[in-house]
Amino acid sequence: MKLINPKSKRGIVNLFADYIVTKIGDNIRTIIEVTDCNSFFVINGVTESMNVLVMGDVINDFKKDYSDVIGNIKINLIDVIKYDTPIDINQDRWFTFYNSDRILYHNKTIEKLSLLSNENVNYIGDSGPNYENNSSFFFENMFSFGKMVVSSEFPYGYSKNVDRDKLYYCEYVCNHLFNEIFTKKIDIKFSSILNNDEDLNVDIRTKGLYLNEDVKSMILDVFDFDLTKFKNVIDDYNIMDDLLKPLDKKPWLVRDRVKDTILF
Repeated sequence: MKLINPKSKRGIVNLFADYIVTKIGDNIRTIIEVTDCNSFFVINGVTESMNVLVMGDVINDFKKDYSDVIGNIKINLIDVIKYDTPIDINQDRWFTFYNSDRILYHNKTIEKLSLLSNENVNYIGDSGPNYENNSSFFFENMFSFGKMVVSSEFPYGYSKNVDRDKLYYCEYVCNHLFNEIFTKKIDIKFSSILNNDEDLNVDIRTKGLYLNEDVKSMILDVFDFDLTKFKNVIDDYNIMDDLLKPLDKKPWLVRDRVKDTILF
């Protein structure tokens, strides 16, 4: 994932998307996308909440609560959020993690964190599969940023129980694995669907010492992928910290099953 500068255009749309989710309730199934079209913001999305937000009040609260981040910007908007709309949460999701201090980000991304003090930098991230060969690492300058329109992106704008919990849970799982399977990168698929063997249709791809099937078998033996129980771990977590405090301690980044994650 990218480390996003909260003060950049990309940072503000992601921060605002998460803020709207907190106003709705981050445990109410919601997906919000905020798009900065230069002269106005478009607030799109769906939520199962029936309580319609007064978006003018939300903007005023946002500008007051995060004035130190966004400054005194003027926000005109078009609000097209659909309320009382069911959201399907049974979709599979792939996530990528790296052997780093915060496995959601590559070490080379974390090492360049200080670049985000430059307000002209949108984000630090990777641009493709050659990342580990050092050929695609870059930071993006706003003045060379060609897109006129900037939109929020996953996980920002997603409530905890719409795929965000899957990301957190997979990070919890993979945080146990790097020292065990000796790999630089893990791609993992979260699935709540059972396959023909009555196992969860979880999948994993690594280039470590062990076969992917062996790693997957061990994961399914140790971790239950039960998001209902996992809810207790993330219930009190403030999702705004994903963007504002990406390298701080997270409640799910514990290694409480280390003794069980053994491969022979």
